[in-house]
Amino acid sequence: MTVPQLQTDVVFTLFDALPVTNTMLTAWCVTALLIGAAALLRLRLRVLPSGVQNLAELFVETWLALAERTGGRAARRFVPLVGTAFMFILAANVLGTLPLKHITVINGDGQMVELFRAATSDLNLTAAMALIIVLVVEVLEVSTLGLRRYLTSLVMPNPLRWLEMLVRPLSLAFRLFGSIFAGHVLVGTMLTIAPLVVLPFLALELFMGLIQAIIFAMLALVFLSIATGHDDAREPGPSGARDAAA
Repeated sequence: MTVPQLQTDVVFTLFDALPVTNTMLTAWCVTALLIGAAALLRLRLRVLPSGVQNLAELFVETWLALAERTGGRAARRFVPLVGTAFMFILAANVLGTLPLKHITVINGDGQMVELFRAATSDLNLTAAMALIIVLVVEVLEVSTLGLRRYLTSLVMPNPLRWLEMLVRPLSLAFRLFGSIFAGHVLVGTMLTIAPLVVLPFLALELFMGLIQAIIFAMLALVFLSIATGHDDAREPGPSGARDAAA
């Protein structure tokens, strides 16, 4: 019985120096697929959209609307970042759920390993994505508060501020990793003990992959909107004054 392990497996070594794991290989394949799809779609853009272009425009408009509801019109600038994160996570989860993940190869050490595995079941990748979001949030905090106020908020005894900085990356990284790895273990176990009834579990894993992609992107959007919300509070302007009066 093969039990899915927390540690990822090395599929091959690149240039005799860089060990490439199955999660890294999946992430590279997803990245190449998304870049290729975006380039192909860009070449086929038409004034009167149809087919895939309609779906792409619906996707962008949906995230623009979500961003505006979350943080106002200013939050629309975060759509390229959170939209890309959503698409990458969703595609990685789907590719990791497909039967391709059960293709095995013999690596350089003579071990039989899975060729593909959901990239988001690797804590290294989810932690890296979470750190990118958190770093952007902190840069926006410095931009909106000013360096002096930002440093003051860190130096002054403020346990809630420190807790916030700790919780943000943990909530982004561990929630995504935990859910996807649990699905990976569940499907792997069911394939071993009851392969004929694995389809409902595959469907469940696909659904959870979609939900986790939405949660990650929405949390990132909320964090980014909060980081830029200080401008509105400091300089409300005519529209802000009208809202406050209302």
